[in-house]
Amino acid sequence: MKSIDFTFKNTDGESFKYQVPSASFLFSDTDMRTNLTTCHLGIVAQKHENMDYWTLGGVFMENFYVTYDAEDRENLLVGLSYTPIPLAGSTAPVDDPKGTSSKASYVIALITAAGLIVIFSIIGICLCVRSNR
Repeated sequence: MKSIDFTFKNTDGESFKYQVPSASFLFSDTDMRTNLTTCHLGIVAQKHENMDYWTLGGVFMENFYVTYDAEDRENLLVGLSYTPIPLAGSTAPVDDPKGTSSKASYVIALITAAGLIVIFSIIGICLCVRSNR
């Protein structure tokens, strides 16, 4: 099955397309009584009259970095990364025309490594101080 594309406009009016691969919204399940394997769609349609909003759940958000800004109660914001996060085990290439995905991954890996070094250093120092007492 093909991916599903969502197009949203940001506060400046620019449109961005967010692609959700079928691996995110198709689920395989086996009925324990009948032993039949069925396929489930992880997207639910809802009808709301006179309402202009979307409810995006885990099926959508697992593919993107999502941030929330609720500092101003009158102007609640949600931020979505433009470049999708590849699913674990995914072989499909991620469209990244600016090459920012690999750079961002490298920066995140460096920050994570530095954080782990600091944590282990603090633990080591605490153990040394404790053993010297």
